[in-house]
Amino acid sequence: MCLTCLSHLSAANKPLLVAIASHDQAIVSMNEIREEALALKEEAEALHQKMGSKEAKDIDKGDQDGPTQMSIS
Repeated sequence: MCLTCLSHLSAANKPLLVAIASHDQAIVSMNEIREEALALKEEAEALHQKMGSKEAKDIDKGDQDGPTQMSIS
């Protein structure tokens, strides 16, 4: 194949190579976002569980009404 043909072939494939690289980068970015979302979900579940166990302890202590409001006279 002559150099001119190779040059044209390379130029024609350049957008395809850019698209493939962009697609691969998008997959990497999506995986990073998924990992971060999973970590945040686990953190939220841990906080939810911690708050639930604190509520249960408060109920066991007899604080069933929840926080009381103080009146200022």
